[in-house]
Amino acid sequence: FQAEDGIRDSSVTGVQTCALPICASSVMADYTQGIYANAEHLYLFQPNYSWGDTRTTVLEFSWANGERGIELIGTGVVEGSLLNQFSADEFDGRLRVATTVSGFDANGIWTTTNRLSVLENIDGSLNEVGAVDGFAAGERIYSVRFDGDRAFVVTFRQDRKSTRLNSSHT
Repeated sequence: FQAEDGIRDSSVTGVQTCALPICASSVMADYTQGIYANAEHLYLFQPNYSWGDTRTTVLEFSWANGERGIELIGTGVVEGSLLNQFSADEFDGRLRVATTVSGFDANGIWTTTNRLSVLENIDGSLNEVGAVDGFAAGERIYSVRFDGDRAFVVTFRQDRKSTRLNSSHT
């Protein structure tokens, strides 16, 4: 949600309804750009935009941990920003995240490229254990799907040309 003062927060709440007494746990987090969840983990993605640099903070929560409720178990950072929740997936205990990386190069020219990062939780830190970097330069991610050990990424180049048409004779 976004409060009237412009601050955006996310609240993650778990309610156990299959046993009495009903118990709940919750976690507050900053603004999120996307959420990915499976049966064991919940991931929140928080964009960090600064001049010429975009990074996304990743928060990993466990919610299949018995009586402890929802628990923050890992944090990390990836380059770029996610399109949506379909840009992330967990496979073999590792998180895969597809991002578009935009920023100014050394000559002050705006550049765009894409990246697929593979993260593993090692002692509470989501460490990058693999990456495919720099594909589809000049394009943005338009769609992502994961299937087993494969990732399918559709990119799109936006052409900023405009066309003027004379429609007075139609």
